[in-house]
Formats: sequence, structure tokens, C-alpha cells
Amino acid sequence: MGQNGGNGMDGFNQKDGMAGISLRHLEVFSTAVREGSYANAALELQMRRPNVKRVCEDFAKLVGRDLLTENENHEVVPTHFGQGLFAQLGPLSTSLRKMEEGVKQLLQGGRVLRFGAASGFFRVGLFTDYLSRLNISGKFRSCFLKVDGNQAHKSLLAAECDVYFGIGLGETERLDRIELGEVGWNISRVGDGALPAKPKDLKGKWFMVREGDADACAEMMERFRSAGARGGEIVDEAPIVPAGKGDVVFQVDVISPLGGAIANQWPQYQFAALMRRHHPYADLKEMLIIGGRK
Repeated sequence: MGQNGGNGMDGFNQKDGMAGISLRHLEVFSTAVREGSYANAALELQMRRPNVKRVCEDFAKLVGRDLLTENENHEVVPTHFGQGLFAQLGPLSTSLRKMEEGVKQLLQGGRVLRFGAASGFFRVGLFTDYLSRLNISGKFRSCFLKVDGNQAHKSLLAAECDVYFGIGLGETERLDRIELGEVGWNISRVGDGALPAKPKDLKGKWFMVREGDADACAEMMERFRSAGARGGEIVDEAPIVPAGKGDVVFQVDVISPLGGAIANQWPQYQFAALMRRHHPYADLKEMLIIGGRK
């Protein structure tokens, strides 16, 4: 590197300034600038977001100058020096991108798509039916990650998974929720007696097994009561429901396919997917929506 005029690169051409710098530093830094966020870069590089940020910070230390800033919207912006460095790395970045595209073409399944869900959810009929409708063959190679529900938002924002599936999922400003279809209920009664046919039939002791976020569960109970149900109690698990003779228990039906359970006179949860807004896989959201319609 020679003289660089006003691009802020003076001093980087010192021999000692290159010590310890690897192609990995250059690749990660270039991707972060190009993608405009650490999270998008993490998805592109198939790394975790904290690791992308750490590599960029290590690179800045080796160079001896600030390279990137991150604003309150988590957008990554290069400094004046960083922009000059990125411009000089242009030919190398182009070569790296060409090599990356070549590798992608060699992979029969294409891009890697990481699905997240709570333990056991991938094996239930509701999800397997939806997955059979999802046309990702030839576009993505899928893998499945166990992610606890209380870690779903964090995992998505850190680019540890691409899509999180579940029932009763809450919304957030930085995530999109894609509603894929209504989920029915399994309704049981302890002892003899007819099952209730509509919310107004619920006048005695009855229970709803907790599903999804606490706010979503409370909202569902309120919907039952607005439709005419009286009383009702939210409990954690069906096996420990303190049901007595004649009591009615509502539990989400995760076995039946979408639209294949109890008729919709009952308020129903949505089977939904969460994904980070501005995801670099631009076609992913529409594919998820189409899968829910089939």
C-alpha cells in the first residue's frame, strides 16, 4: 500500500501494522461493512454474532485504529479510516465473495437454514405437517436446534438460528412474527358428562394448560372469557392439573395438522414463526407464509 491521500489510511502501510492479521480478519470485517450489521454478517458467515463482533474488534486492535461503530439500531457503520480500509480491500473482498459463491454451488442443498424450537416440538404432527408443505428443497439445507422458549428472542437476535417455531409467541420490535395457521384444542373432562361445545358452556371449574409466552396465555384466557366463559385457571402441565370429577381441561393440540382439529368456535392460538427483521435471506419470509397456506 502506498500514499492514500484523504482516505484516512496513512500509517496502515507500516510493516509492523500487518503482524497478526489473517484472511479471516479481512473476511469478517469486509462482511460486516457490506451487510451493515454484525447479526447479518453472522448469518452470512455462519458464525455467532458475538464472535463476528469480537473478530472485528481484534482486527481494529491489530490495525491500531477504530474501524466500526454500532448505533442504537444495531447498524454497523465504518469509521473514516474503516471506510478507507474497506475500499482498499475491495479486490480481496470480491475474490472472497467469488470463492464463497463457488462453495455454495458445490453444496447440493444451498444455504444453511437453522430452525429453532423447544425440546420435542420438531417431532410433533403439527410441525412435521408444516415442514412437509415448506418448499425449501434445492434452496436451503436445513438443520434443527433445540432452543428454550425463554431464549428464543436472544437466539434469533444473536443469529444463532434463523427461524423459531412455536405456539403463543410474543412479538418484539426487532422480530417479525409470521402466523402460519390456527391450532385447535384437545378438550377432556374428568369423569362422565358431555364436553362443552362453546365458551358459554364453561361455567364450572375448568383449566387451560399454559402454552407460549405468559402474556399470550393471559390474552387467550381473556378471549375465552370475552366469548362467554366463566372462571377458568391457567396451569403449567397437564399431568399435574389438579382436576376433580367433572372438571374440564383444555390443552393445545400439537398432534393434528393445521386446520385439522376442533372447530373454530373456540378462540385459538396461532402456530407461528419468528425471524429477525431485515434477514439477509430475502426470500425466506415469503416461503414460510406460503408453507402455511398449502
